[in-house]
Amino acid sequence: MTNAVLLTLIGLVLGLVGSGVLAYSLNAALDALALSTDAHDIALQGIVDPAPGARIYRFTGTDVHVERGIKRGRQLTRLGFGLLVVSFGLQAAAVLISVA
Repeated sequence: MTNAVLLTLIGLVLGLVGSGVLAYSLNAALDALALSTDAHDIALQGIVDPAPGARIYRFTGTDVHVERGIKRGRQLTRLGFGLLVVSFGLQAAAVLISVA
């Protein structure tokens, strides 16, 4: 196996892993935001259109949950983006090796 083929294969694997990490990090941040939005919606429904004798729910801690999700997502985004940059570099090097 030549060096160019080996670099291409490693670059492809790193690109696949980097894309997966980016997708997971985006999902973590969006899940945190969706939970916060749902809690806010439920609280507003109880205030705006309360059923007779219904309780008004108050959710706390959603801001902390969102901050944790975004922080974790930010760290994973950096990792995923770094893997994609390394993948691009390896594949560009493979092209240069094969042309030379």
